[in-house]
Amino acid sequence: MPDHIAPYSHQIDHIIPIRQNGSSALPNLAYACLRCNNSKGTDVAVYDHETGEIVPLFNPRAQAWDDHFGLVGDFIHPRTIMGRVTIEHLKMNHPDQVETRRNLMDEGHW
Repeated sequence: MPDHIAPYSHQIDHIIPIRQNGSSALPNLAYACLRCNNSKGTDVAVYDHETGEIVPLFNPRAQAWDDHFGLVGDFIHPRTIMGRVTIEHLKMNHPDQVETRRNLMDEGHW
């Protein structure tokens, strides 16, 4: 979601949080919407209920979005396990997010 259209300003996320020895150097920072940043918190990985494994969350500085996610209509679909757990954990397809994404697409902003 473009920052200038978001209802709340985007935030700087520490990909590896400071409390987990992450730094504030540019390679460890990502621009995130409020919902994603708040959902991520200090997590770097999550438990995957389907595989029973701990799976890292997507790292936008080290990985390509298209390798892990695809857009089908107004839904973000996973291409990998990492994509699936990231979508679930960050609530990327929450009904409010989908509605906003649909509206942005209709207006040519997505």
